[in-house]
Amino acid sequence: MILRRKGSIYIFSAVVIVLALFTLATFSSGFINYSLGYVKVVDGRRVYNLHVISLVDDLHLSNKAIPYKVVNIKRFKNTLVTFELPEKYGYRYISIVWSNDHAIAYLFNNMNDKPIIYSYSKITSTYHYTSSPHKTGNGYVILSYHVIAYETDLPGGYEDPTIRAYQEVYFYNSLGILLFKVRAEGTFNYIPNGEITGIGPAGSGVWAYNGVSVCYKALYVNGVGATIGYVQQDGGGASPTCPVVDWYAGWPIVQLNTWSEQITMGEDPYNSGTSLGCGCSGINWNVVFPPPGGD
Repeated sequence: MILRRKGSIYIFSAVVIVLALFTLATFSSGFINYSLGYVKVVDGRRVYNLHVISLVDDLHLSNKAIPYKVVNIKRFKNTLVTFELPEKYGYRYISIVWSNDHAIAYLFNNMNDKPIIYSYSKITSTYHYTSSPHKTGNGYVILSYHVIAYETDLPGGYEDPTIRAYQEVYFYNSLGILLFKVRAEGTFNYIPNGEITGIGPAGSGVWAYNGVSVCYKALYVNGVGATIGYVQQDGGGASPTCPVVDWYAGWPIVQLNTWSEQITMGEDPYNSGTSLGCGCSGINWNVVFPPPGGD
């Protein structure tokens, strides 16, 4: 999925991605033969396929530059960014802190005084999309994509932008019973056309249902202080059977690029199949997942 800004308005738009070369990676380990179709090559670099969606709703985020200095002070848990304020506002700092499903701006002078709530974030736009079922292994998978845009008021009439994006992969058997779920969620605070000031991965995770076990999970968060940041959640699961195992692997990713001001998500971040083995030990998980961030 791609989120674009045009002027002060964010617009989801359809994009045609032209690939110079496709490659198919095939791995083998023990009794398992993996054919992973997630890899493509652009300018010699392995990257993800991107899911591209057209959205009619605009994301009204301000592109007004925030003139305050970003400082490395985190008085509160889940702080996304702290700004140093001019003396005229009566407080030295203001922190944007993520709390469940919204942001709160706190004013304070030092690490010990009583903070004051200045404002709560407001949602400027939301987008939710669920794919049609895709056949995989002995069942099917459904993907969901979500983007929520927020702005939090700062002193001086400025608005601090935050984007919360998450991608979910659901695995079902042929009877429609949910077996496995992997979710990557990133809450990104950033300076437009500048650096990412904070990334929160809360909400990411791996879940198993109806006898399936969670065999592998790894969370990757990268990009604070850079112009590109991402959250990737890898998760692998398997049935408790022996000597034939049904296995499931998902690696959803949400990525922000502040330079192009795009949110991208994986188009097909999953694989599943059947192999000879017993439960989790029947799969070599090291060869199932792509590198974090698509590198």
